[in-house]
Amino acid sequence: AYVALAATKNATDLQQANALRGAASAARNLKDFAKADELVERIPLPAVAMIVHMENLLAQRKHADLLQQYGNEDFSKWPFPHVAPAAFARARAYLVNKNGKAAEEDLQAALALTSDKRLRTSILVNLGHNRETNLQDDAGALAAYRLNFEGKDRIGGSEEFRSVQQAARILSRQGKHGDALKTLACIDAAKQTGSWGATTYAIQGDILTAAGRKPEARAAYQKALAKPGLPKAWREAIENKIR
Repeated sequence: AYVALAATKNATDLQQANALRGAASAARNLKDFAKADELVERIPLPAVAMIVHMENLLAQRKHADLLQQYGNEDFSKWPFPHVAPAAFARARAYLVNKNGKAAEEDLQAALALTSDKRLRTSILVNLGHNRETNLQDDAGALAAYRLNFEGKDRIGGSEEFRSVQQAARILSRQGKHGDALKTLACIDAAKQTGSWGATTYAIQGDILTAAGRKPEARAAYQKALAKPGLPKAWREAIENKIR
């Protein structure tokens, strides 16, 4: 469908580029990386073609290749609409390669130049993750995570849930267990399907354990075990904790 849209007679270069980017994303989801790479060659806008190429490399975990090819690229000279997605793509490669400073710079650049709400959410959760894991900056990570859920009437996206969970973990590490539980309550674990309900109960159990509230922690762990979607590693860890 995306390819057909790109071939529309009166489609502009930008419309064609966006359609082919969508087609490449669909190909990546099917693990058809050869098709995704072939579509790059058909994108009429060089900046979009390079963004899609980076996204293809990320999907194949070729982070070093991405940085070798685009590490010295000056995105500030690119057309404005394409700077944020390009910087975000490179930032994810830096993050995985544990270059926290470079990842922070690209993520900040991307955040400053995007008005796309979905992209902003993705940038913020990665900003938090980079600060937490690569820069060992829990305070900065907490600030980034909080921007993904505080002040919102409701949350429902996976990256918002991840931000809540990680913010709660950081608060617990800081000894602020009450604040951690209050933050975690932004996710209604009882209503969540898939893994989010189960993992939220598991994290609740960890926080209650850290707070010395072992009977309540055990009850939370039992809820996690009873929920469908709990990852195997999480299940094994909980079973060891409550033996």
